[in-house]
Amino acid sequence: MNPAAETDRGGATCGACGIPLGARPLARFEVQGVLYEVRPCARCGGGGTFPVPSPGDLGRFYGFRSYRADDGARFNALVEGMVGWARGARRRRIERLAGRRGRLLDVGCGRGLFLRRMRRAGWDVAGVEADAEVARAISEAHGLDVRGGDPDGWDFPDGSFDAVTFHHVLEHVSRPADLIVRARRLLRDGGLLVAAVPNRDSLQAAFGRASWFHLDVPFHLHHFTASGLTGLLERSGFRIVRERHFDLEQNLFGWIQTLLNRCGLPRNLLFDFLKRPSLRDGGSLEGRGRKIAASFALLPLVLPAGAVLTLLEAAGGRGGTVEIAAVKEGA
Repeated sequence: MNPAAETDRGGATCGACGIPLGARPLARFEVQGVLYEVRPCARCGGGGTFPVPSPGDLGRFYGFRSYRADDGARFNALVEGMVGWARGARRRRIERLAGRRGRLLDVGCGRGLFLRRMRRAGWDVAGVEADAEVARAISEAHGLDVRGGDPDGWDFPDGSFDAVTFHHVLEHVSRPADLIVRARRLLRDGGLLVAAVPNRDSLQAAFGRASWFHLDVPFHLHHFTASGLTGLLERSGFRIVRERHFDLEQNLFGWIQTLLNRCGLPRNLLFDFLKRPSLRDGGSLEGRGRKIAASFALLPLVLPAGAVLTLLEAAGGRGGTVEIAAVKEGA
């Protein structure tokens, strides 16, 4: 399919600025026979995926890439332990910013791992997951209040939350600005919003280009920069209180996998290998034994390099992912 001949389905605009995207692509990816482009935003430096996948296309893609096993685990035991540690660090950051425990909504809560950790720490929690069936399964398995479907059906009272979190969610949704507006309605005055996204203005993105680990097309519909997300939040009635470019979980692995990708190994092969077998893309790594071995053989080189680069990009304010914290201003 030729993207230039594809009609704009109403989403070929920047998710942060709302202006039309440029026509000259930054990268191209073919996924299940469809050619997708990443097109730039001239205002904030972000971008968007074009053509915009239809809801049916996205449902098929997400069905192909299952995100969790029946017991909720996504990776092997070692990686799951590291993920749990990272969620604990995120809890502590939110508590420092919020100043008190209260009621928290996690938008795009996935398997509910973060919600469970916050509940154990004394928070009153609720979650949202796009797929209503997944939301119901999480609620039943863990006794959580998780709601699914369109935001108009969430049915949370306005001003009923002390904190709302979007952890690597906004890049996946068709209209991120609408979700930010909804979050503002659900927050009390002075309530905290925390949003984390991949940063297209990062050193990682500049080095990786089309091989950047966090450039996940077509699942990522929007490609934010820190300035673009900050501008979106400020225009939506929020005051920025912190911009964080250091994330040991996301940015260190992002560098490791990007470096391996640039070495010519199959894209994101190590990441796929670390998943549980039933969740791997294509379900199997058969025939890739030598390339998997090559990935591990290169780890003594790319791991320390990735650690140094993670610190350097954070110090320069150009982390591979960025986390923005903001508070709701009065009307």
